[in-house]
Amino acid sequence: MSKDYKQGLSESERGQAGEIYTKYHKLVRAEIRERTHCNSVEEDDLTAEVFERVCRSFKNGSGPINAHATKKWLMKIVENECLKFLKKGKRRTTVSLESPVFQGEDEMLRDQIADNDDSPEEIAEQQEIARVLITALKELSPRLQRVVFLYYMQGWTLGQISEISGQTFSTVRRDREKGIQQLHERLVDE
Repeated sequence: MSKDYKQGLSESERGQAGEIYTKYHKLVRAEIRERTHCNSVEEDDLTAEVFERVCRSFKNGSGPINAHATKKWLMKIVENECLKFLKKGKRRTTVSLESPVFQGEDEMLRDQIADNDDSPEEIAEQQEIARVLITALKELSPRLQRVVFLYYMQGWTLGQISEISGQTFSTVRRDREKGIQQLHERLVDE
């Protein structure tokens, strides 16, 4: 573990942090690998972030209550860091629901027309459908938005969504069904 992380810790806290690292670093790496399926460089970075957060917790006086709670406390840190990593990674590859489709840029529309065999009318119709769908999605609760978006637009499985959201599989499945039902009701009204 880096000495930078340990700066500002008392001798006792440094010892505790070192013990936690020695005892759990392999488990932390394995859990990160299982949860994120990331490459070894990202795995190293996430492991470092987890143990940096452990040290910050000791600095803030919010470490584990006792030795028996250490593993559970550490695994919660791992879970949160993995969720943050997965959310950050997905944000890079998706379009925000807040941004308008094609953002009104003529170049993008020209590129799409040039790369597509569809007529300009078909492209305009597809854009309108996308706008209506995004508007309807925005009307769903954030929880339903997330499930519907990840499942149908990003191709995630219910299991993956369950894992990153911390919800049970059946809850995620129910949210997907409820979200689709509400979208259907909103779209049929229009």
